[in-house]
Amino acid sequence: MLRVPEGTNPPQIDAVTSDASLVTFTVGGNDIGYIATAFDCGEHGAGCSVNQTKLNSELAALKVSLATVVETIRAKALSAKIVLVSYPRLVPPTTYPALNFTPRGAQLVGTMGQDLEQVFLEIAHQTHVLLADPYAQGETHGPYAPKAERWIAGHTTVGFPYHPTPLGQMVMAAPTEQDLRQQ
Repeated sequence: MLRVPEGTNPPQIDAVTSDASLVTFTVGGNDIGYIATAFDCGEHGAGCSVNQTKLNSELAALKVSLATVVETIRAKALSAKIVLVSYPRLVPPTTYPALNFTPRGAQLVGTMGQDLEQVFLEIAHQTHVLLADPYAQGETHGPYAPKAERWIAGHTTVGFPYHPTPLGQMVMAAPTEQDLRQQ
C-alpha cells in the first residue's frame, strides 16, 4: 500500500491527498499468507500447514505495518477520518463441506482469521481509528452460506476466490457509514 505499485498504478497511498476527508483501508491478509493458506487448505485438505513461528513473526510485523499506514495517512491528510476495515469471517466455528477444508484445515484457516481480527482490533484501539468490523458480524455469511447471504466467495474460478462478494462489499461499507454518522 505504501511502496508497491498496483500494476501500472502508483502505490495506493499516492491517492491520499491533503484534502481527503475519509480514508478507508483493508490490508494484511497477504502479509500473513491468509488467502494463500485458504487456497492450500481448500486444494490439499490434510496437507495444508503453517509455520507457526513464521506466522507469529508476520503478525507482529503486521501490527507495525498497520500502525505505519495509519501514521502515513494522517501525515498526508491531517483532517481525514480513517477507517480500518477488517476482513469478513472466512471460516465458521463449524466445518462446512462447501469449503473443501478438512477439520484441521478449517481450524488452521479459522485461527489465522481470528489472529488477523485481533491485530485489527489492537491497531484500531492503539491508533484511535474507526474500525468497520464485518468479521464480528459475519459468522453466518462466509463462503458456505447460501449465495444470497454470502459476503465472501469460496474456492471458485468465478470472481476473486476468498474475497468479498458484491454483497460483502456493501456490508463492509455499512459499518463505515454508520460509524461516520455517529461521529
